[in-house]
Amino acid sequence: LMRGSGAEHALAYADRYQRISEVMAKSFVTDHVNIVVAHAFVGGGVLGGGERSAHTVLDYFVPATVFPATAHYVALGHLHRAQAMPGPTQIHYCGSPLAMDFSEERDVKVVNLVDAEPGRPAQVEAVPLSSGRRLRTLRGTLDDLAGRADEIGPHDYVRVVVREAARAGLADEVRALIPGVVDVVVESPERDAPVGERRRRAGRSPHELFAEFCAERGHDDPRVRALFAEL
Repeated sequence: LMRGSGAEHALAYADRYQRISEVMAKSFVTDHVNIVVAHAFVGGGVLGGGERSAHTVLDYFVPATVFPATAHYVALGHLHRAQAMPGPTQIHYCGSPLAMDFSEERDVKVVNLVDAEPGRPAQVEAVPLSSGRRLRTLRGTLDDLAGRADEIGPHDYVRVVVREAARAGLADEVRALIPGVVDVVVESPERDAPVGERRRRAGRSPHELFAEFCAERGHDDPRVRALFAEL
């Protein structure tokens, strides 16, 4: 598979996948319910957000047509967002049962209830999941966040994007305000400011270089410089 170009590899991969599918579908009989279970990246599928990019490259995608029309239902795993895929039969990703990272916090997590019997198309009902810990993101200054702690459920995992000048101890201040914080991201107003032309590093002490680094990032906190000097 890996000897050709990327495009040749993708075509060969999809072709072999379809041939395997056809061989396996030969065992299907009309008086049974025929189910296909596959872990695959099907073309046109929408990512949930928490997937690893290395696992969703186009070299390993297959079209929905590789699955047999004689299957009542194709249960797919791999993509984290619940979705139906257009194809020759009922083809579904039920998605991950929990949000895998904060990019999936708005996804509705479900399980699929499939009603199937020989001789008729399967009926699929998505049943939303209500258990599990929610992922929430809050944004704002410390003053904004102080009035929003009641928005957080007792079991939520929380990411806070705090819009304050970077300083030592800022993350601890956020955690004192908001329960359940698992990640603090600082959006310093100075972070987007243009960085001037850098001076040459040769001949300058580590203390000078570190002070310039902090100043460029709006992190002019004497406690941090003192800790650097101690280390």
